[in-house]
Amino acid sequence: DREPLPYEDIRPDDATYIQRVWREVDIHEKLNLPFSYKANTEGGDQLFINMLLNAIKKEEITAFDARVDDRFSTPMAFKDIAEMIIGKPKNKRVPDYVNDPNGDQGLMKDTVVPGEYNPDLIERYWIKEDWIYDKESSRLYARIIGIAPILTLKTENNTFFSIQPLFWVYYPDLRPMLARSDV
Repeated sequence: DREPLPYEDIRPDDATYIQRVWREVDIHEKLNLPFSYKANTEGGDQLFINMLLNAIKKEEITAFDARVDDRFSTPMAFKDIAEMIIGKPKNKRVPDYVNDPNGDQGLMKDTVVPGEYNPDLIERYWIKEDWIYDKESSRLYARIIGIAPILTLKTENNTFFSIQPLFWVYYPDLRPMLARSDV
């Protein structure tokens, strides 16, 4: 039943300076270790990426396609996100133990091997935010606009290849879910 704290009210006339900032949060840094918490319960004690994926799957929040833009314009289905994280199934040749129980003849058969979900490949998050200076209170306020998990792509021999943003989540829509979750 917890609700997020309301934002401080800033009148548009008092906002004399607004700066859009993009940050990259690396979960391997000591300050960001709560993003990589390994427990898995329904009370919120789980990986941050799992919390995001569960909320998208339950349709509590909407994911937006990061391949299009960062303006939350193109909604993305959960199956598309799963395909990006897991990958498409691959055909592989494996020993045929039905027709060759001992493996003496070297008979092989084609089989479909599904991809595997590895949350450890989400090592970074991009955060889009606005910094607003309020001349009335002489304070600087930060407003997070969106969060995008970044997938680390690796080659077959497990070396770094590239990074790919998976999706954007509009942060004001995400706040109620985060308020209900324990950290």
